[in-house]
Amino acid sequence: MYYQKIQRPKGLQNIGATCYMNAVLQCFYNIKVLTEELKKYQIIPGMVMTWAFKDVINQLSSSDSNPGVPTLFKNVISVNPLFRGIQANDCKDLILYFLENIENELTFKNHFCQDQRYFNRIKYIAPNNEPELRNILRIFDQSHKSIISDLFYGFKSQLLVCRKCGLKLNNYQIFNLLIFPIEAIYNSINQKEDNKNKYSYNKGYTTSSEYGNFYNGWSVSNSNKTSASGGKKKVTIDNCFKFDNEEVVFDGDNKVFCKKCNQLNDALCKNKIFSSPHVLIIVLNRGKGNQFDCDVEFEENLNIEKYVERRECPRNYKLIGVISHLGESSMSGHFIADCRYFDGQWYCFNDSVVSGPSSRYSKKGTPYILFYQNSEL
Repeated sequence: MYYQKIQRPKGLQNIGATCYMNAVLQCFYNIKVLTEELKKYQIIPGMVMTWAFKDVINQLSSSDSNPGVPTLFKNVISVNPLFRGIQANDCKDLILYFLENIENELTFKNHFCQDQRYFNRIKYIAPNNEPELRNILRIFDQSHKSIISDLFYGFKSQLLVCRKCGLKLNNYQIFNLLIFPIEAIYNSINQKEDNKNKYSYNKGYTTSSEYGNFYNGWSVSNSNKTSASGGKKKVTIDNCFKFDNEEVVFDGDNKVFCKKCNQLNDALCKNKIFSSPHVLIIVLNRGKGNQFDCDVEFEENLNIEKYVERRECPRNYKLIGVISHLGESSMSGHFIADCRYFDGQWYCFNDSVVSGPSSRYSKKGTPYILFYQNSEL
């Protein structure tokens, strides 16, 4: 246990518009169970993302007081043109890229070493009377065997019901981010028009994996009105989960093909978190350019029991990280991270500058991405 003597946390140098990268790295580094596991890993050829993140871990956990310099990590992610050069980027895009690549590397290593520790999802969340789900999980487990999939990946279910014949179809999709469209959620609470006129459905995503996209996005008009009380626009994190689990009618141009009727029919759709991950990452999406000005109230202790289908999965979470944005656009301005460090206290990481400790996060800027961890970990 290399954390027996807890030192003061260290920052990361900004090496050219890398505040978004530094904020993301601090949040992942401060997930203790992840950092401890990766510290043990022996790097084999091809594990470039793991190698680069381990370099960050080693720098931040070293005994000297100098800020870390994440040059290696920056060079590795620059293989992707999105992160190349000196330009501002979105933290959400880096999180997706990081999780997918390090998951692929660790899964390959665990297959190579015949490590069976992570092959447990079928027994965990799929009963014998659900063969379709068991088959999906079997395929998933064959290609995802790592601490990353164990910690960050969950499943969502989408139940479609044909309004003509009643045929039910369950779709299951993996996710590693929950992306809540704040503009749509605010309008769903405050607008009085008929639902059919309020919403138009479009594609959102929670993971960039080969299993495809999960539909949880909405496009809403008339978004710049003030709140019903006349004050600052405001929603709660509970509003977000309720919105994500609302029953939706697919009709008009959004009809669904029914195999039984052999035609496009109106359908009811119900989304639900089928199994929740140990680390829940929530993106508070305020639209293109982060332009929708709305406060989101969230708690340090989160219970999502009424939104999760499987009893065996995590229900209670504690807040361990907040990435906040300073400025008018998520593609410009500045990102900082507030993290619950290994001593249980909160610290604010603004590139190489670290402030704290504090009993709560700093509340600087606009919260953009929340990291919640299973309270039992």
